[in-house]
Formats: sequence, structure tokens, C-alpha cells
Amino acid sequence: MAGGGVTAAGGGSGTAGEPASGGQAGSGGAGASIPPPAPGELAIVELLINPAGTDTGREWIEVVSRAAHALDLASLHIADAANDADVDFTASGTTILLPGARAVLIQSADPTKNGGITLGVASGIFGGSFGTRVSLNNDADTITVCAGACASGAVIDQFAWDASLGTAYDEHALSIDDGGRRCPAPTPFGDAGSFGTPGAENPPCP
Repeated sequence: MAGGGVTAAGGGSGTAGEPASGGQAGSGGAGASIPPPAPGELAIVELLINPAGTDTGREWIEVVSRAAHALDLASLHIADAANDADVDFTASGTTILLPGARAVLIQSADPTKNGGITLGVASGIFGGSFGTRVSLNNDADTITVCAGACASGAVIDQFAWDASLGTAYDEHALSIDDGGRRCPAPTPFGDAGSFGTPGAENPPCP
């Protein structure tokens, strides 16, 4: 659940032989214990609510670390208004997020099904998959990021929207810049016709 943490055994940020950007190598050995995120230490900064084409497998949430220390995301869960799912970081090879780094939490880790996002060392995109039990409803929904199951764990961050979101966010991720402003992402990515910056800093909103 929300307690525990692992012990770091080295680090890297996407160079050869090391985990993807944001991750830190190893989960054992000497070093300081790495805690799970506490409320406010992860912030939701981008969500692809209505991808181009089919939604299934292609919806994602991006979070950024606001902590001054590394975080262990092994206990991370995502919940919508109805369901909860744990996040599987197997594709990235680590659960450790470095200070200021980003994690892409996507329904499917398979780039042939998710719109062309590859998680792991080769792409430099750190993240994990949570499956299709949790989805981002186009008309209205609330997405919650938790340490442990959201019914009993610590709520780290939450984002809600309703039908007033409008069609500007069809195929375009909802981007939240450092000033807290919201806008449709203008940058194309992947191979399915959607727009966003998964794994990279969001451009400032106008």
C-alpha cells in the first residue's frame, strides 16, 4: 500500500543500459530508502481523454514529480469515477521516478495498440500501464492518482472535467502548463493522429 519503499542502487536517465528518462536503476542494495509519493508530490499535467480513432488502449495520463527526492511508484493506482487499477511499470524496468521527472500512465504499453508510445530505455519515456478497466470518459469524469488502492490509500492528485470541455480536446491532450493554464496540446505524436507531448515538457498555454 502507501507505506514501504525500495532502496536505490544506482541511477540513469535513459542512456544505454539504464532505465528510461525519469527512472532510476535497481531496487535493492545499499543506499537510502525511496518512499512512495505523498499527496502533492505528483501532479497531473496532461491527459489524452479522447484519442484519434478508437479510445481503447490509447488513453493516458502524464504526471510530473514535484518532490525534491526520488519516489517509488510501485504502489501507484489510477481510478476513474467507477473503477480502480494498479499501474504496471514492467515496460520501464523500474518504478523509481527522479525529482522533476515525468511518468506516462497509459492504458496499454503495446505501441501497436496505444497510438505509438513506446515506454522504456529505447524511447526515453518512463511510465506504466493500467489497462482498460479505468477509462477517461469524454463527457465527464474524475481521474485520481493514489498510493495504494484509491478507496483506502493516499490520494496524490485528482483532475475532473465535464461536458464544457468541448471539442477542442478531441484528438488533442488536455495540457496543464506550469502556470496552471489549460489548453489543447498542439504537438502531434505517435502514429494514430493524436496530439500531445507524452514524456516531454508541455509547451506553455497561450
